[in-house]
Amino acid sequence: MSNILRTISKHPLGKRSPLSSLSRYVRWQVGSRILGMPVVMPFVNEGCLVVEPGMTGATGNIYFGLHEYADMAFVGHALREGELFVDIGANIGSYSVLAAAGPKARVIAFEPVPATYRRLRRNMEANHFAHEVTTKQVACSDRVGQVRMTDDLDTMNRVTSDGPGALVEAAPLDVLLEGEKPVVMKIDVEGYEPAVIAGAEAVLQNPSLLAVVMEVPGAGPIPALDAKFLSRGFTLHHYDPDARVLRSGAKGSNAIYARMKSDLAERLRTAKPLRVGSLSL
Repeated sequence: MSNILRTISKHPLGKRSPLSSLSRYVRWQVGSRILGMPVVMPFVNEGCLVVEPGMTGATGNIYFGLHEYADMAFVGHALREGELFVDIGANIGSYSVLAAAGPKARVIAFEPVPATYRRLRRNMEANHFAHEVTTKQVACSDRVGQVRMTDDLDTMNRVTSDGPGALVEAAPLDVLLEGEKPVVMKIDVEGYEPAVIAGAEAVLQNPSLLAVVMEVPGAGPIPALDAKFLSRGFTLHHYDPDARVLRSGAKGSNAIYARMKSDLAERLRTAKPLRVGSLSL
């Protein structure tokens, strides 16, 4: 219990209403064990998530509304209806559901791990996203071939060079997107970011791409990737969702590389609110 209390006290939304977050935590822990099966939970706007015990990120959305508050709010505020969001390392699809149910964006979601991909598909089917979301069971890489993925680490699954896991198909993003032009991308691939970016030269050069939300290691952004983004007109930021502004530099575990000479600042300021439970964000 002390661990969840610390987590609530540190989460931007949890500390706003700690008793509500604690109540949702207790109800989920008790209820999910009684039912012993996946549960459909409300998420953003009319969207939902199919959640099981042990899904770290997904259960965080139950407790707080948005598990990764700043980055999820950024995706929801930056996109507009019909624009393309690309979710690389989609896991069960929290960001994909957010983008499709919030601003009503189109989504292409990549998740290579077979068991996780099935959960991703389950979430898209629960939301009836037949036209809004395309899912692909493939790893984004710097070449066509295969890579081995761990398959028992929940949100921490990653490309591995040896040991047990699943051998999955891989290809460059430039090939996989077949000329599609994303407006926002999210990359969460547990250390495989350099290979993903190396296979996305054409995507990064396209001016339609306004921002990339990317997980960064504990030591901070990777210098070589920083230089690559900078050379293509992106600068490093983090999002203040309450003020609806991007601020310089990374903060926390994710970085936002954004083209600030675009209309992005105005988009964030004028975006429709996201409805998350009783909150309007």
